[in-house]
This record gives sequence, structure tokens and C-alpha cells, in this order.
Amino acid sequence: MIVNIKGYDVIIDDEDYEKIKGSWAPSKSKTGNIYFHRTVRVKNSKSMHIVLHRLIMGCVPHDGVIIDHINMNTLDNRK
Repeated sequence: MIVNIKGYDVIIDDEDYEKIKGSWAPSKSKTGNIYFHRTVRVKNSKSMHIVLHRLIMGCVPHDGVIIDHINMNTLDNRK
């Protein structure tokens, strides 16, 4: 499935659509790749960034898991 986020065509698995609904912001890495993130409130009114591809893969912050866009296309977020 292709979802347009802020003018970018992002590829996700159909089953992940409900998981990623909402507002996402694009950001460019030092290498020029585009990633999507959003800020959420957590305990004690602190906020944190969630990155789209890590949310899709079920990762949690600081878990040490590295997610690889195997085809080098950071807009392709299929499992």
C-alpha cells in the first residue's frame, strides 16, 4: 500500500495502516535519506520521538535493535 505523507509516497504493508495513522513529519538524515517521525507524550509529561519504521517493526526506544531498509529506499517501510 502507498500512503502519501507530507508529499512523499511511503510504502507500507496493508496491515500496518491502522498502526501508522496520524501526523508524521519528514526529516532528512546526514546522508540525505528521508525518515518520518512524530513526537508523543509519555510518563511524567515528557515527550519522545517515534520513528515510523521502528514503530512498524515493534521496536522500543533504546532496545539496541537496528532496522535496515534492505533495498536502501527509506520510503519503503514494508516488513
